[in-house]
Amino acid sequence: MRKTQQRIILTAGWLAAVLCLAGCQKQPEEPVVSENTVSVAEEIANGVSQNVIPAEALEYYTLDYKIPEGFVRTPDSTDLLDIYSSEQVGDYSYITYMRQENDGSKDYTNLTDEDYKASVDEALSVNSVIESIEKTPGDGNTHVNIRFSYTVEERKIEVSEHIFITDKYIFEMVYARDPEFDWKKAFMESEASLRLLNVAQK
Repeated sequence: MRKTQQRIILTAGWLAAVLCLAGCQKQPEEPVVSENTVSVAEEIANGVSQNVIPAEALEYYTLDYKIPEGFVRTPDSTDLLDIYSSEQVGDYSYITYMRQENDGSKDYTNLTDEDYKASVDEALSVNSVIESIEKTPGDGNTHVNIRFSYTVEERKIEVSEHIFITDKYIFEMVYARDPEFDWKKAFMESEASLRLLNVAQK
């Protein structure tokens, strides 16, 4: 069971990245990894004073979120990817956060149930069931919420993925709940805390 738990959590860390392929308008180019681990948005935010707000800062957003107690950031996390696993032994629940630059090659507004299912099944090697896809346009951004489930070792894992698309970045939060553990209320509260914030106002 422990090996299965680790495999699910590690695979989940890259689930959001794999799912991006379902929304690509063109074949993605070879990713370029920068040696600079601080994003432009973070540099702007660090330079904001009480009296001066750079005009560039108004173009950048960050995703604010609260992780429930009982989840810890794993060593597999990176500057752009956070993986949180449950502290309880045998719990397949996890939460992931990922930020990537929006290069305009991905269109989540045209995402279909079939596209998403194919990506999930390939990423996790499961037979998923897509329950709903909701798209909500906002002020300069779009929010997509996908809910689906899959079964592992006779447990129905319920997943809610939130995708926030802005001009500069795409933010993704994935909540996967193991029904054997009571995280429903905590996950709902964490999902409700998701907020896009302008870096100049954070």
